[in-house]
Amino acid sequence: MKYRVFGPFELARSKDAKGNKILELDKETQSSFWERVKDETGFDLNEACGCYIFAHRASKGLKPWYVGQSKGPFAGEVFTADKFQKYTSALNKLKKATPVMFFIASFTPSDKLRKTIPEKEAGFIEDILIGYAIRQNDELINIQKTKFYRELCIPGILNSSGRLDAPARELVRTLGL
Repeated sequence: MKYRVFGPFELARSKDAKGNKILELDKETQSSFWERVKDETGFDLNEACGCYIFAHRASKGLKPWYVGQSKGPFAGEVFTADKFQKYTSALNKLKKATPVMFFIASFTPSDKLRKTIPEKEAGFIEDILIGYAIRQNDELINIQKTKFYRELCIPGILNSSGRLDAPARELVRTLGL
């Protein structure tokens, strides 16, 4: 199982009549987005599968807001109406930010894009990425698969604060964290 990371790719945005920030995700904008991605990468990522991360770029760097999986083509999953609402709600929490998208695309052993991946594989990768993303942004808008990341506390590993006792410090060193 082989994956490659692509991005970040800027997403088109504008403001609605009330001055709220919105993403431009009409068919024409999506088409030009995928063409730009292909020009920059040399791959038809719209036909690829794997996971994706919606994030924003601001003066303090990049921050993830949503992690998703696509067992089939990215084009059919990344810009659906419900994703548009999620991305827009995240974007409106920010003053100045540029929305971006990362793609973690699945490849065959012979370096060709895979067009489908098994549900277990996609779910495993999505879980890992959600874990990393929620560490960077506790306001991650994913609801599913985040309960343990938000509530579970393991000293030195997950959701802990303060001074670690000797066993916790030793475990952190053992795990290379």
